[in-house]
Amino acid sequence: MYKYDLHVHTSACSCCGVSTPEEQVKAYYEKGYSGIVITDHFVFGYNATPIPHDIPWKERIDRYYTAYLRALKEAEKYDGFNVFFGAEYSYATGHDILLYGLDKEFLYLHPETEKMTVEEICKLFQDNGCLVVQAHPFRDRDYNDKSVEPELDCACGVEIFNSCNNDEENQKAYDYAVKNGKIMTSGGDIHSAADGRIGLAGIITDRPIKNIFDLTEILKSGNYSLCVKGK
Repeated sequence: MYKYDLHVHTSACSCCGVSTPEEQVKAYYEKGYSGIVITDHFVFGYNATPIPHDIPWKERIDRYYTAYLRALKEAEKYDGFNVFFGAEYSYATGHDILLYGLDKEFLYLHPETEKMTVEEICKLFQDNGCLVVQAHPFRDRDYNDKSVEPELDCACGVEIFNSCNNDEENQKAYDYAVKNGKIMTSGGDIHSAADGRIGLAGIITDRPIKNIFDLTEILKSGNYSLCVKGK
């Protein structure tokens, strides 16, 4: 069996990140994972990324991609461990979507995404084969923009377990996904390699995942199990 966490941050490209890409890879490997998706906060949105907003778009994407490349290089030290490229896009304070199935070349071509609504972002990426998952919906925190609702309808998937959410918040996400036939994911949302919650979340497959496009096909097929609270 192969276990993957679909929601991991690093200090390289997330302002809230504590550990480096190298530290995250080592921590997950030691916890028995087969791989992780690096989902740092994207290059625009609510001061979530240390990448400057006043540099050319291509340079911003290149800088954003470095966290993934560093993690990928570190993964070469660990037999059978894979790292995949993803993104977390904040469309309002405390509200985020996870993007799977994109690559750097696709991002180069779409600087207009910075001015798009979340509905337009979802359509663009999903029309081009990507998978969009609403991250940690129903999370209730003081920093959340209360005027904005989770965009559950326009995303094709829902993160029904997030290790940083409480049981009630996760239950609401699960109930919504079941009622509306959404793809379900489980993510750690881990920012530190020392976080004791590493191991609680992810998906489990009966074959290794080769690349991010392989991951999206597996999620769309439903041929996987969810890891929730380490079970």
